[in-house]
Amino acid sequence: MIEELTADIAKGRATRGSVRRAFNPIDLLATRETAQSRILAWLLDPRGTHGVGTAFLDGFLHLLGVACASVQRFRPQLEAPVTGGGRAGRVDILLQHPEWTIAIENKPTAGFRDRQLEGYAAAIAGLTPSSMVVVLLGAGWSEAFAARIRAQPGMRCLLLGVEVQQWVVECTAIAPAGPVRDFIADFGRYLKTNFGDGVDDDMQNDLNIMLASRESVAATIRVLEAQDGFAAGVSRRFEAIVAGRCIGHGLALRPAHDENPLFSPHKGGMLRIDIGNPDYDFSLSADYPMFEGVCFGLCMRKVATLNSRTYKALIAGLNEQLRYSEPAGEWWPWWLHVEELDTSGARIADAASRWEWAMDESDDGLAAVLVERARQVRELLKVPANS
Repeated sequence: MIEELTADIAKGRATRGSVRRAFNPIDLLATRETAQSRILAWLLDPRGTHGVGTAFLDGFLHLLGVACASVQRFRPQLEAPVTGGGRAGRVDILLQHPEWTIAIENKPTAGFRDRQLEGYAAAIAGLTPSSMVVVLLGAGWSEAFAARIRAQPGMRCLLLGVEVQQWVVECTAIAPAGPVRDFIADFGRYLKTNFGDGVDDDMQNDLNIMLASRESVAATIRVLEAQDGFAAGVSRRFEAIVAGRCIGHGLALRPAHDENPLFSPHKGGMLRIDIGNPDYDFSLSADYPMFEGVCFGLCMRKVATLNSRTYKALIAGLNEQLRYSEPAGEWWPWWLHVEELDTSGARIADAASRWEWAMDESDDGLAAVLVERARQVRELLKVPANS
């Protein structure tokens, strides 16, 4: 029955003409938490280039039950440093006003540090007469977890795919016709698809096939029970494709037994390509489970930590010849998000597209373009090919 189920789904998708949902530019712009936060802060800024003043902000404050005079005096700040509860941290969006301080923590996928929210609450308490911590949750969080946040004094919890998405729909309705409205409408669709029920037309058709009979339901359950083995099999297959591509360029995979596989349904993982340097590898990393939050670049081996002065010239060369790196981290002196490898813009639009790209053994597949970039980096660093 599993063979029939997968065949029916594949046939249905072929009939519809595409495995992927309709293109949405926000899928490319907001693949990271920081980009989502930047869009939200723009909507909340009375001085924003959207040109509607406080109209968007008014709706958000109403959603929180916040009332104050001179709303136009609110100012959003991204990645605002705060210290409280004995810890320092950065709030995704700090919305400040002479009467109110609102710390907005955006959690589409990532978890929380120990007592992170309590620390933020302590940090902003007393800055202004009133304060509030607002948590924006993506898909996968339980209602019980959200209820626990809401039960804490001075905290609110909004679901990205429900309350926030509905607010964005309201923003769309009042935005001036043209690019601003179109952009906000795309953002609303992005939130609904990725953090709401997640059911677009293609997925609904797949669900209909899965729910068509008791046999198809049973087959679907067997597939779900096999997800760990399936993900491990995809990881092994992708590693084999990469290893095959490496051979022709004098490269090789470097085993890292203490790191998770890339496609784990439970944790992020990593794949390392040995480019002949004792300090760092060319790596592909998934920050989150199910091959989410994927980046590539130079990753230090665990026998060494990053010395920015030592590698300053090296990184400057990569920035000049390839592309400027995202901000360097403790182990990543030079890195970029995986969409930089996708010249078509269609390979990273959703999870199914990324996994399909990884299984593509052609010259356009993820393995091929990843190994080609590793080769380019090795040559720019003047590291000789393995003999």
